[in-house]
Amino acid sequence: QLTAKPAGEPRPRPTTTTAVASGSAEKPHAAGRARSPRRKRPPLPRTPAPAGAAPRKRRPQRPPRLKLMEKDPQRAAELLRNMKAQVYEAQAKTRQRIAMEMLSTETNYIKGLRTLEKGVVEQWRKEEAKSKVPLQLCVRELFSSIEDILMAQEKLHKRLEQRVTEEWQENPVLSDIFEEFAPSLPEYEPYILGYNRALLSIKYYRWRYPEYGECVKTFEKKERKRTGLSLDDFLIMPIQRVPRYILLLKDFKKYSRGAGTEASKLDTTLTTIQTIMTEINSKVDEEEQKIISDLLQLSFSLAGFETWLDRPRPILYNARVVVVDMNVLFTNKLDSVFNSKKEQFKRSVLGEYAIASKGQGKVWEVWFYIFDNMLLVCYSSAVFSSVARLSESRADLGKPMT
Repeated sequence: QLTAKPAGEPRPRPTTTTAVASGSAEKPHAAGRARSPRRKRPPLPRTPAPAGAAPRKRRPQRPPRLKLMEKDPQRAAELLRNMKAQVYEAQAKTRQRIAMEMLSTETNYIKGLRTLEKGVVEQWRKEEAKSKVPLQLCVRELFSSIEDILMAQEKLHKRLEQRVTEEWQENPVLSDIFEEFAPSLPEYEPYILGYNRALLSIKYYRWRYPEYGECVKTFEKKERKRTGLSLDDFLIMPIQRVPRYILLLKDFKKYSRGAGTEASKLDTTLTTIQTIMTEINSKVDEEEQKIISDLLQLSFSLAGFETWLDRPRPILYNARVVVVDMNVLFTNKLDSVFNSKKEQFKRSVLGEYAIASKGQGKVWEVWFYIFDNMLLVCYSSAVFSSVARLSESRADLGKPMT
Protein backbone atom coordinates (compact mmCIF):
# COMPACT_ATOMS: atom_id res chain seq x y z
CA GLN A 1 0.00 0.00 0.00
CA LEU A 2 1.14 3.52 -0.76
CA THR A 3 1.18 5.84 2.17
CA ALA A 4 1.77 9.54 2.06
CA LYS A 5 4.81 10.81 3.96
CA PRO A 6 5.25 14.24 5.41
CA ALA A 7 7.15 16.75 3.28
CA GLY A 8 10.79 17.19 4.06
CA GLU A 9 11.40 13.61 5.13
CA PRO A 10 14.34 12.13 3.09
CA ARG A 11 13.62 9.23 0.77
CA PRO A 12 15.35 6.01 1.77
CA ARG A 13 18.04 4.78 -0.66
CA PRO A 14 17.41 1.39 -2.23
CA THR A 15 19.54 -1.35 -0.75
CA THR A 16 20.76 -4.71 -1.93
CA THR A 17 22.00 -7.65 0.00
CA THR A 18 25.12 -9.67 -0.61
CA ALA A 19 25.70 -13.06 0.90
CA VAL A 20 29.01 -13.45 2.71
CA ALA A 21 30.93 -16.54 1.72
CA SER A 22 31.54 -17.60 5.33
CA GLY A 23 27.81 -18.14 5.88
CA SER A 24 27.25 -15.06 8.04
CA ALA A 25 24.18 -12.91 7.83
CA GLU A 26 23.53 -10.85 4.77
CA LYS A 27 24.99 -7.35 4.92
CA PRO A 28 23.17 -4.51 3.20
CA HIS A 29 25.10 -2.36 0.72
CA ALA A 30 24.22 0.68 -1.33
CA ALA A 31 22.85 -0.01 -4.80
CA GLY A 32 25.56 -0.29 -7.40
CA ARG A 33 28.37 -0.62 -4.82
CA ALA A 34 28.10 -4.26 -3.87
CA ARG A 35 31.42 -5.92 -3.09
CA SER A 36 32.64 -9.08 -1.45
CA PRO A 37 34.34 -8.88 1.96
CA ARG A 38 38.13 -8.99 2.18
CA ARG A 39 39.69 -12.23 3.35
CA LYS A 40 43.04 -12.41 5.05
CA ARG A 41 45.51 -14.70 3.34
CA PRO A 42 46.69 -17.40 5.75
CA PRO A 43 50.45 -17.51 6.40
CA LEU A 44 52.49 -20.01 4.43
CA PRO A 45 53.42 -23.09 6.44
CA ARG A 46 57.10 -23.47 7.29
CA THR A 47 58.81 -26.63 6.15
CA PRO A 48 59.97 -28.55 9.18
CA ALA A 49 63.65 -29.25 9.46
CA PRO A 50 64.62 -32.87 8.79
CA ALA A 51 65.32 -35.05 11.78
CA GLY A 52 68.89 -34.89 13.01
CA ALA A 53 69.73 -31.76 11.02
CA ALA A 54 71.84 -29.05 12.60
CA PRO A 55 70.01 -25.90 13.56
CA ARG A 56 70.19 -23.02 11.11
CA LYS A 57 72.81 -20.39 11.76
CA ARG A 58 71.95 -16.78 11.50
CA ARG A 59 74.02 -14.65 9.12
CA PRO A 60 76.40 -12.56 11.15
CA GLN A 61 76.09 -8.81 10.82
CA ARG A 62 78.61 -7.22 8.45
CA PRO A 63 81.01 -4.73 9.92
CA PRO A 64 80.60 -1.14 8.64
CA ARG A 65 82.27 -0.60 5.27
CA LEU A 66 85.49 1.34 5.44
CA LYS A 67 86.41 3.89 2.74
CA LEU A 68 88.88 2.59 0.23
CA MET A 69 91.33 5.39 1.05
CA GLU A 70 91.37 4.38 4.74
CA LYS A 71 91.41 0.67 4.03
CA ASP A 72 94.10 0.57 1.29
CA PRO A 73 95.50 4.01 0.43
CA GLN A 74 98.02 2.66 -2.09
CA ARG A 75 95.37 0.81 -4.09
CA ALA A 76 93.07 3.82 -3.96
CA ALA A 77 95.81 6.10 -5.28
CA GLU A 78 96.54 3.63 -8.07
CA LEU A 79 92.84 3.48 -9.05
CA LEU A 80 92.70 7.28 -9.07
CA ARG A 81 95.74 7.46 -11.33
CA ASN A 82 94.20 4.93 -13.69
CA MET A 83 90.93 6.88 -13.84
CA LYS A 84 92.77 10.12 -14.61
CA ALA A 85 94.81 8.36 -17.28
CA GLN A 86 91.63 7.05 -18.91
CA VAL A 87 90.06 10.52 -18.86
CA TYR A 88 93.19 12.11 -20.36
CA GLU A 89 93.38 9.42 -23.01
CA ALA A 90 89.74 10.01 -24.00
CA GLN A 91 90.34 13.77 -24.11
CA ALA A 92 93.44 13.26 -26.26
CA LYS A 93 91.44 11.19 -28.76
CA THR A 94 88.73 13.87 -28.88
CA ARG A 95 91.32 16.61 -29.47
CA GLN A 96 92.84 14.60 -32.30
CA ARG A 97 89.38 14.09 -33.83
CA ILE A 98 88.72 17.87 -33.68
CA ALA A 99 92.10 18.60 -35.25
CA MET A 100 91.40 16.16 -38.08
CA GLU A 101 87.98 17.73 -38.62
CA MET A 102 89.60 21.17 -38.80
CA LEU A 103 92.11 19.91 -41.36
CA SER A 104 89.38 18.23 -43.42
CA THR A 105 87.14 21.30 -43.51
CA GLU A 106 90.15 23.49 -44.29
CA THR A 107 91.00 21.28 -47.27
CA ASN A 108 87.44 21.58 -48.60
CA TYR A 109 87.52 25.35 -48.01
CA ILE A 110 90.74 25.74 -50.02
CA LYS A 111 89.25 23.65 -52.85
CA GLY A 112 86.13 25.82 -52.85
CA LEU A 113 88.12 29.05 -53.08
CA ARG A 114 90.26 27.69 -55.91
CA THR A 115 87.18 26.53 -57.79
CA LEU A 116 85.58 29.95 -57.37
CA GLU A 117 88.73 31.71 -58.54
CA LYS A 118 89.16 29.60 -61.68
CA GLY A 119 85.49 29.18 -62.57
CA VAL A 120 84.16 32.71 -62.00
CA VAL A 121 86.85 35.29 -61.15
CA GLU A 122 89.18 34.49 -64.05
CA GLN A 123 86.32 34.01 -66.51
CA TRP A 124 84.67 37.31 -65.59
CA ARG A 125 87.96 39.15 -66.00
CA LYS A 126 88.37 37.65 -69.46
CA GLU A 127 84.82 38.69 -70.42
CA GLU A 128 85.48 42.17 -69.07
CA ALA A 129 88.50 42.49 -71.37
CA LYS A 130 86.57 41.14 -74.38
CA SER A 131 83.26 42.97 -74.02
CA LYS A 132 84.72 46.16 -72.56
CA VAL A 133 81.86 46.26 -70.02
CA PRO A 134 83.65 47.36 -66.84
CA LEU A 135 82.81 45.59 -63.60
CA GLN A 136 81.78 47.70 -60.65
CA LEU A 137 84.40 48.53 -58.06
CA CYS A 138 82.75 46.41 -55.36
CA VAL A 139 82.96 43.31 -57.60
CA ARG A 140 86.62 43.94 -58.38
CA GLU A 141 87.43 44.37 -54.68
CA LEU A 142 85.58 41.18 -53.83
CA PHE A 143 87.53 39.21 -56.44
CA SER A 144 90.85 40.68 -55.23
CA SER A 145 89.95 39.76 -51.65
CA ILE A 146 89.36 36.15 -52.68
CA GLU A 147 92.93 35.92 -53.96
CA ASP A 148 94.39 37.49 -50.78
CA ILE A 149 92.32 35.20 -48.55
CA LEU A 150 93.40 32.17 -50.57
CA MET A 151 97.08 32.97 -50.04
CA ALA A 152 96.63 33.28 -46.26
CA GLN A 153 94.55 30.10 -46.06
CA GLU A 154 97.09 28.04 -47.98
CA LYS A 155 99.73 28.90 -45.37
CA LEU A 156 97.36 27.87 -42.57
CA HIS A 157 96.46 24.65 -44.37
CA LYS A 158 100.12 23.73 -44.81
CA ARG A 159 100.82 24.22 -41.05
CA LEU A 160 97.70 22.26 -40.04
CA GLU A 161 98.53 19.37 -42.36
CA GLN A 162 102.08 19.16 -41.06
CA ARG A 163 100.97 19.25 -37.42
CA VAL A 164 98.12 16.73 -37.70
CA THR A 165 99.80 14.17 -39.98
CA GLU A 166 103.44 14.35 -38.81
CA GLU A 167 103.87 16.08 -35.44
CA TRP A 168 100.71 15.22 -33.52
CA GLN A 169 102.18 12.56 -31.24
CA GLU A 170 104.97 14.85 -30.05
CA ASN A 171 103.10 18.17 -30.10
CA PRO A 172 99.28 17.78 -29.95
CA VAL A 173 98.40 21.52 -29.78
CA LEU A 174 96.81 24.11 -32.09
CA SER A 175 97.21 27.36 -30.18
CA ASP A 176 100.58 28.25 -31.73
CA ILE A 177 99.27 27.73 -35.29
CA PHE A 178 96.27 30.02 -34.86
CA GLU A 179 98.34 32.55 -32.96
CA GLU A 180 100.46 32.86 -36.12
CA PHE A 181 97.33 32.97 -38.30
CA ALA A 182 95.52 35.71 -36.34
CA PRO A 183 97.46 38.63 -37.93
CA SER A 184 96.16 37.44 -41.36
CA LEU A 185 92.50 37.90 -40.40
CA PRO A 186 92.38 41.57 -41.58
CA GLU A 187 92.55 40.12 -45.12
CA TYR A 188 88.87 39.25 -44.61
CA GLU A 189 87.86 42.87 -43.96
CA PRO A 190 87.37 44.02 -47.61
CA TYR A 191 85.43 40.84 -48.36
CA ILE A 192 83.10 41.13 -45.37
CA LEU A 193 82.46 44.85 -45.85
CA GLY A 194 81.76 44.57 -49.59
CA TYR A 195 80.02 41.21 -49.67
CA ASN A 196 76.39 42.41 -49.74
CA ARG A 197 76.91 45.16 -52.31
CA ALA A 198 78.97 42.83 -54.53
CA LEU A 199 76.30 40.13 -54.29
CA LEU A 200 73.75 42.67 -55.52
CA SER A 201 76.00 43.71 -58.42
CA ILE A 202 76.80 40.13 -59.43
CA LYS A 203 73.08 39.38 -59.66
CA TYR A 204 72.62 42.52 -61.78
CA TYR A 205 75.47 41.61 -64.17
CA ARG A 206 74.18 38.06 -64.58
CA TRP A 207 70.82 39.36 -65.81
CA ARG A 208 71.90 42.51 -67.64
CA TYR A 209 74.86 41.15 -69.64
CA PRO A 210 74.50 37.69 -71.26
CA GLU A 211 78.25 37.12 -71.51
CA TYR A 212 78.60 37.23 -67.72
CA GLY A 213 75.43 35.23 -67.22
CA GLU A 214 76.65 32.41 -69.48
CA CYS A 215 79.85 32.08 -67.41
CA VAL A 216 77.82 31.65 -64.25
CA LYS A 217 75.40 29.18 -65.87
CA THR A 218 78.29 27.01 -67.06
CA PHE A 219 79.95 27.17 -63.64
CA GLU A 220 76.77 26.29 -61.71
CA LYS A 221 75.80 23.48 -64.11
CA LYS A 222 79.18 21.84 -63.58
CA GLU A 223 79.34 22.36 -59.81
CA ARG A 224 75.78 21.25 -59.11
CA LYS A 225 76.61 17.86 -60.63
CA ARG A 226 79.93 17.63 -58.80
CA THR A 227 79.26 19.22 -55.39
CA GLY A 228 75.60 20.31 -55.43
CA LEU A 229 76.59 23.95 -54.72
CA SER A 230 75.63 27.20 -56.48
CA LEU A 231 77.58 30.42 -56.92
CA ASP A 232 75.98 31.93 -53.81
CA ASP A 233 77.15 28.92 -51.78
CA PHE A 234 80.73 29.47 -52.88
CA LEU A 235 80.61 33.23 -52.24
CA ILE A 236 79.40 32.83 -48.65
CA MET A 237 82.21 30.42 -47.69
CA PRO A 238 84.65 33.13 -46.45
CA ILE A 239 81.86 34.73 -44.38
CA GLN A 240 81.20 31.46 -42.54
CA ARG A 241 84.79 30.25 -42.15
CA VAL A 242 86.13 32.37 -39.28
CA PRO A 243 83.12 31.69 -36.98
CA ARG A 244 83.74 28.00 -37.69
CA TYR A 245 87.34 28.40 -36.44
CA ILE A 246 86.05 29.92 -33.21
CA LEU A 247 83.61 27.07 -32.58
CA LEU A 248 86.22 24.37 -33.25
CA LEU A 249 88.83 26.05 -31.05
CA LYS A 250 86.32 26.32 -28.20
CA ASP A 251 85.63 22.58 -28.46
CA PHE A 252 89.37 21.89 -28.56
CA LYS A 253 89.88 23.99 -25.45
CA LYS A 254 87.11 22.16 -23.57
CA TYR A 255 89.08 18.90 -23.85
CA SER A 256 92.50 20.45 -23.14
CA ARG A 257 92.32 20.73 -19.34
CA GLY A 258 94.91 17.99 -18.87
CA ALA A 259 97.19 19.18 -21.69
CA GLY A 260 99.41 21.54 -19.72
CA THR A 261 99.20 25.20 -20.70
CA GLU A 262 97.25 24.61 -23.93
CA ALA A 263 93.93 25.75 -22.43
CA SER A 264 95.32 29.11 -21.27
CA LYS A 265 97.06 29.69 -24.62
CA LEU A 266 93.83 28.93 -26.46
CA ASP A 267 92.06 31.52 -24.29
CA THR A 268 94.53 34.16 -25.46
CA THR A 269 94.25 33.08 -29.12
CA LEU A 270 90.44 33.07 -29.04
CA THR A 271 90.37 36.52 -27.47
CA THR A 272 92.65 37.87 -30.22
CA ILE A 273 90.53 36.37 -33.04
CA GLN A 274 87.24 37.56 -31.55
CA THR A 275 88.61 41.08 -31.02
CA ILE A 276 89.71 41.35 -34.67
CA MET A 277 86.36 40.06 -35.98
CA THR A 278 84.41 42.41 -33.69
CA GLU A 279 86.33 45.38 -35.09
CA ILE A 280 85.62 44.28 -38.67
CA ASN A 281 81.91 43.69 -38.01
CA SER A 282 81.57 47.10 -36.36
CA LYS A 283 82.49 48.73 -39.70
CA VAL A 284 79.62 47.07 -41.57
CA ASP A 285 76.93 49.56 -42.60
CA GLU A 286 73.82 47.93 -41.12
CA GLU A 287 71.42 50.31 -42.87
CA GLU A 288 72.87 49.55 -46.31
CA GLN A 289 72.94 45.85 -45.46
CA LYS A 290 69.21 45.92 -44.67
CA ILE A 291 68.43 47.76 -47.94
CA ILE A 292 70.41 45.23 -49.96
CA SER A 293 68.80 42.32 -48.12
CA ASP A 294 65.32 43.68 -48.93
CA LEU A 295 66.23 44.12 -52.60
CA LEU A 296 67.64 40.60 -52.87
CA GLN A 297 64.54 39.17 -51.24
CA LEU A 298 62.36 41.15 -53.65
CA SER A 299 64.34 39.89 -56.65
CA PHE A 300 63.44 36.28 -55.80
CA SER A 301 59.70 37.05 -56.10
CA LEU A 302 59.69 39.52 -59.04
CA ALA A 303 60.72 38.46 -62.53
CA GLY A 304 62.88 41.03 -64.27
CA PHE A 305 63.62 43.02 -61.11
CA GLU A 306 67.37 42.54 -61.68
CA THR A 307 67.25 45.69 -63.86
CA TRP A 308 67.24 47.84 -60.72
CA LEU A 309 69.95 45.98 -58.78
CA ASP A 310 72.70 48.21 -60.12
CA ARG A 311 72.78 50.11 -56.82
CA PRO A 312 71.13 49.92 -53.36
CA ARG A 313 67.64 51.44 -53.61
CA PRO A 314 65.69 51.87 -50.37
CA ILE A 315 62.07 50.67 -50.48
CA LEU A 316 60.11 53.56 -49.01
CA TYR A 317 56.71 51.88 -49.09
CA ASN A 318 54.98 48.84 -50.57
CA ALA A 319 51.28 47.99 -50.80
CA ARG A 320 48.84 45.56 -52.40
CA VAL A 321 45.92 46.84 -54.50
CA VAL A 322 42.87 44.79 -55.46
CA VAL A 323 41.37 45.56 -58.88
CA VAL A 324 37.75 44.51 -59.56
CA ASP A 325 36.78 45.28 -63.17
CA MET A 326 37.09 49.08 -63.44
CA ASN A 327 37.21 49.75 -59.70
CA VAL A 328 40.65 50.26 -58.20
CA LEU A 329 40.52 49.92 -54.42
CA PHE A 330 43.44 51.84 -52.93
CA THR A 331 44.53 51.69 -49.32
CA ASN A 332 44.28 54.83 -47.21
CA LYS A 333 48.00 55.52 -47.37
CA LEU A 334 48.02 55.32 -51.16
CA ASP A 335 45.00 57.61 -51.60
CA SER A 336 47.17 60.67 -51.10
CA VAL A 337 49.58 59.42 -53.78
CA PHE A 338 47.13 58.31 -56.47
CA ASN A 339 43.94 60.24 -55.76
CA SER A 340 44.68 62.90 -58.34
CA LYS A 341 45.72 60.34 -60.98
CA LYS A 342 43.07 57.64 -60.69
CA GLU A 343 41.59 58.40 -64.12
CA GLN A 344 45.03 58.47 -65.69
CA PHE A 345 45.81 55.12 -64.07
CA LYS A 346 42.58 53.58 -65.40
CA ARG A 347 43.63 54.53 -68.93
CA SER A 348 46.99 52.75 -68.51
CA VAL A 349 47.84 49.15 -69.38
CA LEU A 350 46.17 47.88 -66.22
CA GLY A 351 43.08 49.90 -67.12
CA GLU A 352 42.95 48.28 -70.56
CA TYR A 353 42.84 44.85 -68.95
CA ALA A 354 40.14 46.04 -66.56
CA ILE A 355 38.02 47.31 -69.48
CA ALA A 356 38.41 44.02 -71.34
CA SER A 357 37.30 42.04 -68.30
CA LYS A 358 34.30 44.28 -67.59
CA GLY A 359 31.23 42.33 -66.64
CA GLN A 360 33.14 39.08 -66.12
CA GLY A 361 33.60 39.62 -62.39
CA LYS A 362 37.38 39.12 -62.48
CA VAL A 363 39.42 40.09 -59.42
CA TRP A 364 43.19 40.40 -59.52
CA GLU A 365 45.95 41.99 -57.45
CA VAL A 366 48.59 44.61 -58.14
CA TRP A 367 51.65 45.34 -55.99
CA PHE A 368 53.19 48.80 -55.71
CA TYR A 369 56.76 49.45 -54.54
CA ILE A 370 57.81 53.06 -53.99
CA PHE A 371 61.57 53.69 -54.19
CA ASP A 372 63.57 56.90 -53.84
CA ASN A 373 63.31 57.71 -57.55
CA MET A 374 60.58 55.51 -59.05
CA LEU A 375 57.27 53.71 -58.61
CA LEU A 376 57.28 50.01 -59.50
CA VAL A 377 53.95 48.39 -60.48
CA CYS A 378 53.92 44.58 -60.49
CA TYR A 379 51.25 42.03 -61.33
CA SER A 380 51.04 38.28 -61.95
CA SER A 381 52.22 36.62 -65.16
CA ALA A 382 48.64 35.62 -66.13
CA VAL A 383 47.51 39.24 -66.00
CA PHE A 384 50.62 40.34 -67.87
CA SER A 385 49.92 37.94 -70.76
CA SER A 386 46.34 39.24 -71.06
CA VAL A 387 47.56 42.84 -71.09
CA ALA A 388 50.14 41.95 -73.74
CA ARG A 389 47.42 40.61 -76.04
CA LEU A 390 45.45 43.83 -75.60
CA SER A 391 48.37 46.22 -76.08
CA GLU A 392 50.83 44.62 -78.47
CA SER A 393 51.86 48.01 -79.76
CA ARG A 394 53.32 49.14 -76.41
CA ALA A 395 57.12 49.12 -76.37
CA ASP A 396 57.54 48.63 -72.61
CA LEU A 397 55.49 45.42 -72.18
CA GLY A 398 58.57 43.36 -71.38
CA LYS A 399 59.33 45.42 -68.30
CA PRO A 400 57.38 46.40 -65.19
CA MET A 401 55.82 49.84 -65.53
CA THR A 402 57.63 52.69 -63.78
